[in-house]
Amino acid sequence: NRYAEGRGSRHHPVTIGIPDRTWRDATELAIPAHRVYPLAAQDAVLYLDSIGRGGMLSNRLCVFRIGCPPAHCPCLTRACLATSSDPMLSYDRDLTMWATQTLTAKDTMSRILIAECKQEVSTFNPAPSRYEDFRVVKGADLLDFHYNTREEVGGALSVFDAAADVELVPSYGASSNTSGGVLAAESFNRLLHDYSSAIATARDLNTIDAAYICLHGAMQAENENDPEGALLHQARRILGEQIPIVVSVDIHGILTDRMLQLADAVVVYHTYPHIDFYETGVRAATLLLKILRDEIRPVTARVKIPTLARGDEMITATGAVGECIRKAQEIEAGVDGLAAGVMWGNPFTDVPELRSNAVVVMDGDEEAAQTLALDLAQRFWTHHEKMQVPLASLQ
Repeated sequence: NRYAEGRGSRHHPVTIGIPDRTWRDATELAIPAHRVYPLAAQDAVLYLDSIGRGGMLSNRLCVFRIGCPPAHCPCLTRACLATSSDPMLSYDRDLTMWATQTLTAKDTMSRILIAECKQEVSTFNPAPSRYEDFRVVKGADLLDFHYNTREEVGGALSVFDAAADVELVPSYGASSNTSGGVLAAESFNRLLHDYSSAIATARDLNTIDAAYICLHGAMQAENENDPEGALLHQARRILGEQIPIVVSVDIHGILTDRMLQLADAVVVYHTYPHIDFYETGVRAATLLLKILRDEIRPVTARVKIPTLARGDEMITATGAVGECIRKAQEIEAGVDGLAAGVMWGNPFTDVPELRSNAVVVMDGDEEAAQTLALDLAQRFWTHHEKMQVPLASLQ
């Protein structure tokens, strides 16, 4: 056997070997106990607690997906296929035939795709943004980067890593912290192409069961006024309509109609200044796992608020908008609350759907989602006249 060692808690050694062995062959090869044994079936390996003598197989025999060793996923199928109390198996039985007939346990690992694309621009900045302004990481490097940060993806990884039945499928991550101007058309085309290609490659190599996509929400390109909607459109086109997609966005993001149509749920920051990047990722990942496990049916209500707000009243800990945030957190803590928040966009991203929004995601209760989203919007509107910055004349 040979091992391919990866990095990160979901990148474990992979055992590759010769499947066409009989029980007798395995014994004659003197393979020690507590090793992973490959089968003819491509998706399964065997974990033998011990190998008996005199033609006997004792203790237990479990099935694992390749790449997920027993140390991390003990008895993944939740059922032992052979135990010491069962009739003992003969060395003379052909391993490949036995595997084909017997090892039909379902692979219970859920594969979650991870993608990221974040940028906030100022339409009025004359210097255009370019692809080179982005920090770009692909594949396993996306996980490596975020295991060492406390951003949204890092928070999501902490949730997924704690779930024994989740396998991560990293695809593409791009982030630009510059307050540059509108993203140049050729740069957006390249960004969209690279992002889409990475997701398509991940899909070709894996069966994707769900996706977490980390966005900002205040992008603009020369050739696209809704870049986040375009990114989600590509993800849906590639991954299909059936898998759940949960998105996290900045409180200054622009929540477009297309984004809401394409995502199963949207999770918004609760702080400004932003100190809950990591926690937002935790909330998004937790919600996605509930959808994936058929525990919930998310329904979303959004109320559009005709306000562009700035100033000290938008500081969530001390300003008037804090009332809305506390109500949103109360909604999320409720029995059927899944996600809630207010977004006041980025007034400097001058696109058609720029506005403030109240958004609520509930478990199956459309009426409650509508009522609570309207309540959040009304709370926001009550304070809107105070949500501005005193300006000094240039004269």
